[in-house]
Amino acid sequence: MIDEAKIRSAVTSIIEAIGEDPNREGMVDTPRRIAEMYAELFMGLALDPREELAVGYEEGHREMVIVRDIPFYSMCEHHLLPFYGTAHVGYIPDVQGHVVGLSKLARVVEIIASRPQNQERMTTEIADAIMDGLNPTGV
Repeated sequence: MIDEAKIRSAVTSIIEAIGEDPNREGMVDTPRRIAEMYAELFMGLALDPREELAVGYEEGHREMVIVRDIPFYSMCEHHLLPFYGTAHVGYIPDVQGHVVGLSKLARVVEIIASRPQNQERMTTEIADAIMDGLNPTGV
């Protein structure tokens, strides 16, 4: 999904536009490095976070499940500058007590944060992915 060749070309244009020489020793590999970085930073565009929640089990657990202090790193969609923080996720299992491993919730946060994003939509997308993936009583 990520077109690294287009990113390399665009970065070369930016380097030229700021008045720098893209063939200078320190700059010659910059377009490639940035293309690889963007492929990693935006890997969430190609992934469905709900798939992380497909592997669960019936525990009969009805109390709220909470994971706190999940670190995330994202890119602001308005300026393509980084922002980061911690997320806290909680859900109430469905009537059968269906739960997933706690690491799966952290993975949902990671995937959604790995897209051009804003904090408000990120919160909604995390909650929606958990609702769609687990069908809990609440998120």
